Amino acid sequence: MHGVDYAEASVAASRRLNRAGVSRLPFPNDEFDLVTAVETHYYWPDCPSGLREIYRILKPGGSVLIIAEAYRGRRFDLLYLLAMKLVGGAYLSSDDHRALLVKAGHAGAQVFLEPAKGWICATGRKR
Repeated sequence: MHGVDYAEASVAASRRLNRAGVSRLPFPNDEFDLVTAVETHYYWPDCPSGLREIYRILKPGGSVLIIAEAYRGRRFDLLYLLAMKLVGGAYLSSDDHRALLVKAGHAGAQVFLEPAKGWICATGRKR
């Protein structure tokens, strides 16, 4: 198991191992059954590149799971939009999440919303 986190405090702690960030992961092709990104993808400098890199390191049939609290279209949308602008994060809709996964090659891209709790979950798998 390995962890990569783009949040500033976590990056400081893991900088040596994850120097290149999610766009250039230090793992061979077809290495992992599952890659998760919880509350991080909106801080990635290049989300499409990051998702392509995740696709590269997934084993055939492996899955990616993205979970976040901040997404366009949620309750209190304006507050989250302003907050994401302040921290420089991407503010993506459910359609944006699905499109990013598909464009990166992930099959079966699905997006699930939990409006009562304010969560989005996007999944895809490597063919």
